[in-house]
Amino acid sequence: MLCEINELKKEGNGYYYANFEYEDRIINKSLKTRDVIEAVHKLYLLLKEYEDDDETSLRLSEALNRAYEERYKEYADSRTPCAHIEKIISIIGDMKLKDISARHLNEIQNTLKREGKTKTTINRYMAHLSVIFTLAKEEWEVLSTSPRVRKHREKGSRTYILNMEDEKRLFSWFNRHKPLTNNGTALDGWHYADFMMVLLHTGLRLSEGIMLRVGDIQGDRLNVRAENAKSHVARTVPLSLEAQQILVRRSEGLEEPEAFLFDGMKKDTAGMRMRLAKAALKLDHTDLGWHSLRHTCATRLLRAGADIVTVQSWLGHADIMTTRRYLKLVDGALDEALVNMLKMFGGKKEE
Repeated sequence: MLCEINELKKEGNGYYYANFEYEDRIINKSLKTRDVIEAVHKLYLLLKEYEDDDETSLRLSEALNRAYEERYKEYADSRTPCAHIEKIISIIGDMKLKDISARHLNEIQNTLKREGKTKTTINRYMAHLSVIFTLAKEEWEVLSTSPRVRKHREKGSRTYILNMEDEKRLFSWFNRHKPLTNNGTALDGWHYADFMMVLLHTGLRLSEGIMLRVGDIQGDRLNVRAENAKSHVARTVPLSLEAQQILVRRSEGLEEPEAFLFDGMKKDTAGMRMRLAKAALKLDHTDLGWHSLRHTCATRLLRAGADIVTVQSWLGHADIMTTRRYLKLVDGALDEALVNMLKMFGGKKEE
């Protein structure tokens, strides 16, 4: 929508004022100058600001229609995400995406809670809104920033674990995309593939991975420094051949032991989360996050026969109860543990 200029006039105070129409509104603004040439220049900048704003003024209903055409209509249950966004519109109105703030997100969650929605259900609403934000930023490029959509902690919440097919598709997606840019930072997708492979094979937290330095590589072992560990306790993690090869390759040319192995990612952690969210969107796994790689490593260790104390030490959990939750994710892990224990004592499991 173009602005229509009605008048540029000088008021009694000597300042020039601009009078124009925008979105069926009459706008009268002081240009804060008494010089006519400067007034014309400021008017040009002001009109450009309004017209640029029009290009990025996508509203929730418009975003929903676009998301439906490009994404949701292929879903077997396409009605659910549409209904969730329509409900959100009924709560906060058909707002421009760029105007939605943390206050509005709280209003949505509080309204749904008052209506008796469970934490799990509220999270599904917020997840669909998060998809809209991700599409607007990453694909449609009509948003530069958006509020962080926080989810409720669910009792027995879902923990996403990658199967081999998921892993293959995820790494393939990153290897195909280059460069990936954010705030002036440009990294080819294979840098992310490297990083994900190391996290997947070591079970490191995101914060531990981005702080890895050349001197942390000790042959087929990796040192996690106390200052980087969540528990503030140093630990040593075995390296698979693939993870070792990646780290050695990345250390080539870095002479200082304190040089960061993933320096580009260290400078852009916010962008990393957004890029993985975009990949998750493409792969239809909105629960996928960086911590999913750690969850996957833990469950694979248990399935491979590692005992829970070993897994606790590997992951650096201060409390073994944190590690125990992974047993729920491993089919038959408890039965297998019982069989192994009975073998030690010469007994057998009752059929």
